[in-house]
Amino acid sequence: MKFFNAVADCLAQCAATFGGGIDVYGRLALLDLLRWTNRAVKMQGGSEE
Repeated sequence: MKFFNAVADCLAQCAATFGGGIDVYGRLALLDLLRWTNRAVKMQGGSEE
């Protein structure tokens, strides 16, 4: 799983990949946000480390 430095990075990554704006993802629990962020990174071709 790729780690991000701030929650804002996770929100931006999810919003850019899946749409809906950052408010949608800001309502998620942190663990759920990290799961969605991981999916977004994988869809964008990011490598797992």
